[in-house]
Amino acid sequence: MPNIIKFEVVTDTGSYGTDGKVYLGLGGREFRLNSGVDDFIANSAPTTFVFGLGSTVNNSPDNDPRSPFPLTTENVDKYPIYIRFEPSSDTDIWTLASVTVSIFTTTTAVKTYSGLAGTGIYLIFGARSTKRFDFGS
Repeated sequence: MPNIIKFEVVTDTGSYGTDGKVYLGLGGREFRLNSGVDDFIANSAPTTFVFGLGSTVNNSPDNDPRSPFPLTTENVDKYPIYIRFEPSSDTDIWTLASVTVSIFTTTTAVKTYSGLAGTGIYLIFGARSTKRFDFGS
């Protein structure tokens, strides 16, 4: 059960952007997708978030898979992997066109999970709809 040194999350926002908060559930923990800029702009290029080694997210120490509770590949297999949305208001919505999570124990990704990619389908998140998307196993 090797330790995870980093993971990357690539999100592609559809026609509705948000200032709400987006989290990734991985290995029994949650990690905030926040680079300190407008991360979820409607119809923008995909955004990559790096956690752990080479981090690109705000509050890196609090969002590091290496500490304080180190994640292993075994942790990833035991718990659901999901995206969770916390809207900034009751009318805030966000459309997710695709999401990919790549997990690294060395310089090469050892596991990759993708959702919605290439389907032409998007998911609407909001206070009046879904707030969570679970990746299939």
